[in-house]
This record gives sequence, C-alpha cells and structure tokens, in this order.
Amino acid sequence: LHGVFPEQEDPAQSYRRASGDAFEYFVLQYINSNSTLIERGVRAVRLAGSDFPKLMKKLELSNKVRQKDVDIFLQGIGEDGRPSIFGAVFPKVSYAERIRADEVTSRALMEKGLWSITVTLDARGELGTEQVPTVKRQTINMGGFHACYSLNSDTVSGGRIYVVDVKQKGMSNPFVRDIVRAWNRFSSGQMQIVS
Repeated sequence: LHGVFPEQEDPAQSYRRASGDAFEYFVLQYINSNSTLIERGVRAVRLAGSDFPKLMKKLELSNKVRQKDVDIFLQGIGEDGRPSIFGAVFPKVSYAERIRADEVTSRALMEKGLWSITVTLDARGELGTEQVPTVKRQTINMGGFHACYSLNSDTVSGGRIYVVDVKQKGMSNPFVRDIVRAWNRFSSGQMQIVS
C-alpha cells in the first residue's frame, strides 16, 4: 500500500485509513480529469512544502489550521495566468466522529473567504433525512460546510446535501456545477479571501 499512498506513513494501520486515502485519491483524480473543470482552469491540489504554511499565513490561520486538517484544495487559474486557491474539499468514506473536527477547520476557512465542501460515500447512511436529520446532516445544514456531495445514490438529498452521479457530465452534475460557480464568484471578486 505504501507504493500507492506514499504520503501515508503507515497505510497498513487499518483498512479504514487505506480506504480513506483511496477515496481522497479518487476525488482528486475525478476533479482533475473532469473536462468541464479543465476547460475553466480549475483543479484539485494537495499543498506541499512551503505552499501550505504560506497560504495559512496569508489567511492568518497559521496557528489554527494544520496541514493534516485539509485534504484537498481547489485552485483556479485567473485571467492573469496566476493560480489562486479558492476552496477546500474534505472527502470522507464515512464521517464517523470526524465531521466535528473537519467542521472547525471548514468554518475557519469559510470565515476567510474560501468555499468549503465535503464529499462522501455516505457508506453507513450517516446523513439521515431532512425529516429525521442526524447530527452530521445538521452540522452540514447549519453551515459547517457550504455543501455536501454524496456519491451514494441511497443518500437522501435536501438542504445543503446533494446526491451526485459521477457519470453525469458537465454542468448538470451538481458537484461540478457548484465548483464552477464558486470559482466564478471568486475570480470575479464576489468571493474574496479575507485577511
């Protein structure tokens, strides 16, 4: 497993961690191979080296957000040709207890003007329904994230939760559509990093 997930110090520690890494990799590749996003200069990145501390310093979050707290960032290329980070993605096979920790980081990034979302397989049906919401659904719907995208057709959509068919092409795919809209808002100055 170490060959597939080199950034994971001990990928054999459990199938949960390995499955989480695999899902993060899938989300990263899905975004980066999507023709609608490619056409608009949008891609998913993992910040390495000094890039993460530089962004956190710019956001004035150096002492609040750790590199291991954010899995994937969204980056767009502006008209001037320069890349800009405009969003964060928190992929989760299953939320278990982790959504609360991610919520803290998500809210900190949103307060600074980044678009923050979670993507899930909702493997255990943890989101409930709008009529009988779980704590996880309430966390999302009460603004812990801008939105949640479930790749599980059994998930009940509603509120800030959208069900996504990864085979759905173009702007009819809510995940792709909303990434494009967030980039358009950011690149037009309607959504700005606050520092």
